[in-house]
Amino acid sequence: MNPHCIMIHRIFCNSDGFVEKLDLSNMNLSGIVSDQLDLSCNGFSSALPESLRSLNFLKIIDVSQNNFVGKFPYGVGEFAGMISINPSSNNFEGLLPYDLVSASSLESLDLRGSFFEGSIPSSFNNL
Repeated sequence: MNPHCIMIHRIFCNSDGFVEKLDLSNMNLSGIVSDQLDLSCNGFSSALPESLRSLNFLKIIDVSQNNFVGKFPYGVGEFAGMISINPSSNNFEGLLPYDLVSASSLESLDLRGSFFEGSIPSSFNNL
């Protein structure tokens, strides 16, 4: 069993000890919700959910150094203000989502150590 699942009762794990849900409801939290999603340096081994594209307020996505598989979700490149995407050191495969080309505010894209196919668009030369 994952010890973090025992220590924090709002992290829900399956019978194999893998995190399935993080529940922060009814905790009287306050402040500003971050525009960053950082799941880096963990042991996630599933596909990233397509619903990631609904988090269109994000400016930074770092899912590096995990074992994510499958295709990187389409739609992230359409986020207004997206400045950094780091899917490096995972097991992503397939073509890069073509919407990343239209991410006009993107400053950083780190693709090292994943298994994307195809060529990198020339528009990324300025990153």
